[in-house]
Amino acid sequence: MGDTADAARRNFLSQAMLLSLVLRNGGSLVVYAVMVTTEYSVSAVGTAFALAAGAWATYRLITHSTTARVFAVDYAVTIVACLTIPMLASNVHVHLSTFSLVAIAGTAIISFTVFTPWINVALALGVAAAYVLGTTAFGWGHVGGNIAVYFAVLWLAATLNRVLMLRVTDSVDAARADRHAAELQHEVNAAVREYDREQLRLLHDTVASTLLIVGTGSAVSPTRIATQARRDLEVFDDRSWAPAPPADLVAALRDNIAHITTPVTLAGPTQMWLDGATATIVAAAAREALTNVDRHAAAAVVAVTIQPGLVRIADDGCGFDATQPTHGYGLANSIAARMRRLGGESVVTTAPGRGTTVELRWPTSTPVVNPADPERMIERARTGYSLMLTAYAIANLLAIAPTAMHSTAHPKLQLALIAVAAAITLSTVVRRLGVPGLPTRAGIAALLVVSLVQSASLPVAQLDTDVQWMQGAIGWCALPLLLNERLRYSISILVLCWTIPIGYAVVHDLSMHNIVDIGYGTVSVLLIQLCGLFFDNLIRGAAADAATETAARKQLLTANRIADAVQAEYLRRYADLAETIRPLLVSLADGAPLDAAVQQHAQNEYQRLRTLFDQSSIFQHVLLRELRPHIDAAQDRGVAVAINVDGALPTVDEAAARRIAHLLDLALAATSTAARITVTGESTGAEISVVCHGAKVAEIPTEIDVGANDGFDVTTLDDTVWITFQLQLAEGSASHDLAGHPA
Repeated sequence: MGDTADAARRNFLSQAMLLSLVLRNGGSLVVYAVMVTTEYSVSAVGTAFALAAGAWATYRLITHSTTARVFAVDYAVTIVACLTIPMLASNVHVHLSTFSLVAIAGTAIISFTVFTPWINVALALGVAAAYVLGTTAFGWGHVGGNIAVYFAVLWLAATLNRVLMLRVTDSVDAARADRHAAELQHEVNAAVREYDREQLRLLHDTVASTLLIVGTGSAVSPTRIATQARRDLEVFDDRSWAPAPPADLVAALRDNIAHITTPVTLAGPTQMWLDGATATIVAAAAREALTNVDRHAAAAVVAVTIQPGLVRIADDGCGFDATQPTHGYGLANSIAARMRRLGGESVVTTAPGRGTTVELRWPTSTPVVNPADPERMIERARTGYSLMLTAYAIANLLAIAPTAMHSTAHPKLQLALIAVAAAITLSTVVRRLGVPGLPTRAGIAALLVVSLVQSASLPVAQLDTDVQWMQGAIGWCALPLLLNERLRYSISILVLCWTIPIGYAVVHDLSMHNIVDIGYGTVSVLLIQLCGLFFDNLIRGAAADAATETAARKQLLTANRIADAVQAEYLRRYADLAETIRPLLVSLADGAPLDAAVQQHAQNEYQRLRTLFDQSSIFQHVLLRELRPHIDAAQDRGVAVAINVDGALPTVDEAAARRIAHLLDLALAATSTAARITVTGESTGAEISVVCHGAKVAEIPTEIDVGANDGFDVTTLDDTVWITFQLQLAEGSASHDLAGHPA
């Protein structure tokens, strides 16, 4: 389990590392390619640097290496690019919003958030500082401060995304750990139940055998019967199948302390009552720890501290090196293994010459039955992420509104288009609240229309400027609408939203300036938006994993609860039965005469015991649970009831089970001597057959209310009645084996 304890977190960090590598080097490669191919915004020296840096980015994208050494080269290339802005940006007319170094530095800062917080902060500050120095050297000192704010916003958003995703993955890991714990508990419970069944088999081979001999009047000497009865009483008095009574842990520890020679001080309560099993295991583990002190520690004194859920045993002896294999201490098998059986642990703190402290810890409260609900937390995380993207899109629209209204000939039209885009974006909030909103495809289509109208309303000279606000805003407006869609579909739509306004601008103004602006914008806008989609896809994958783990745990917990309840009820019934069998065995052990009354008593007790054995593997099925009280009532009246189950029983709802149980109750109530019940599983239902001997025929029902497809038949012969009930179920009902599990 240790390898999977943080599997979701490690998987996310691995994918995030790869995504950050693609973002950082893929974005840089596009920027360097634009620099080299256009020769528009880069000097000759800058061209050489762009070629070298582009080759490195290509190498990184091909190899996907995540070692510290290659990352250091990545970082150095980014720092050099920021410091050498004069060589890489010879034309100051390139838009600062999509400026090449903004694209390189911005994507790098986002990619660094995959690292731990302190490393992340140091790397981001280094890039921001290098960028400010580079712009100052280029004569853009007034720009550096504004871009630094932009970098800060990018860093904060990406860091929050990382924190959010780690919370999501940790919830998945917690759900997986809970499921593993439930599986372990299920296995432990199964082992305990198997042990109980083995003890009951022993009783079957001893007590039941004696009762059968006596009840059938076999020609066996009273001496042999007395000998067998004494053996059977020892089996009963052992009571290893029964829950251990509560025990005083402090008293058990005092008893252990009395057997060691090292002086002991005892601190804590004078009494601590625990269930018998827990007290026995903790006392045994403590005994082993105290024995180790006596044998190996050479201690002057050992202090035993008792608290709820904790026993601490600390000595001032020689100690030992915990990293080396121990000889004779038996920590793993004698102490740790015992505590694990309780769902607890043992913690050993020691060092050579500093003594040893052993802490025995066990749970003091019943674990929460209902599983945690990581899906709810993940859904809240997804909702928060959607709201964050929506807020960013709206803020982006508000930020560009002044420029759009004051720099165009149609300010009212621009305001209307901004309002429409904002309304479409906000429709995702309405849908998150469970209110039917604008369908995704209708919203995307409307945004594309807004984009075309906004571009068409501008003169050609403004198509490659900030006035064409839809070029950068349409993707952010569409992104919240695409979060619940398939990843490939979402990527296609996002690329389409970017391509349409870009295509319109290129068709109407095929200038080098426009092409450069589009290339840099692809990196600083579209690439980051695509990362937003991948991030949401990771959350969706985590949500699916959490749902799977939680569902598996719920099934295990439900199975454990049912099995525990059935086992407890079974043991209770056996204990009640034992109270009536034991007096009979005592009398037989004392040589009581085997008269007719004793034989009848033995026969009745044998039948009740045999019925219990037969039912031990089938009590979990709802039908048998409903039949059981009526069988018990008949047996209490002295009716010998036998039950047999043949085949895999189908899934039966409680209403049908109660209907069958009512029929059985009527039949058993009219029976005075014996009854045999046979339940046969069929592919489309079940057949319940009841043969009653010594029946009052007049009291047997000749017809009952049955389902539309059910069958009912009664056959009588003297005082014997045979009732058959056919239960027909809908097609597709699952079958269950005798333990109640799917067949």
